[in-house]
Amino acid sequence: MEYYEKTAQVANNGYKGWEKKLSKFWGHPVIAASRTAVYEESAKSGTYTTGAANVESVKVTKYEPDDNRFERVTMDVCVDFSDVATFEEDGTAIRRSEGVPSRYMFTYVMLHQGVGGVWTVNDEERHVGQAC
Repeated sequence: MEYYEKTAQVANNGYKGWEKKLSKFWGHPVIAASRTAVYEESAKSGTYTTGAANVESVKVTKYEPDDNRFERVTMDVCVDFSDVATFEEDGTAIRRSEGVPSRYMFTYVMLHQGVGGVWTVNDEERHVGQAC
């Protein structure tokens, strides 16, 4: 998914320029607000990552057609974060929270933004307790 590729580029670069690269993917104000808060704080604190998450599987669980090309798709996605390491500005490693698996499930609701439009994330639910 292009979304994860762009997220890795931004995170690996200390979250600089995140608005330009990532905001186009957020189709709902709640998603935009939550992601904006996270990325602004990370940029401000100097946090960065190395590596990238890998989408291991995608299963469409619901498709809602629309005559005007505003289709909605719900999908379960397995994401592997094993190759991602997070660091403080001074290079000190930030350990993964105890008990959080490196591979876990997400449920995304994606909305197509009309003819010639992009697909945006309209809802994201992390199932951290559901390893995949």
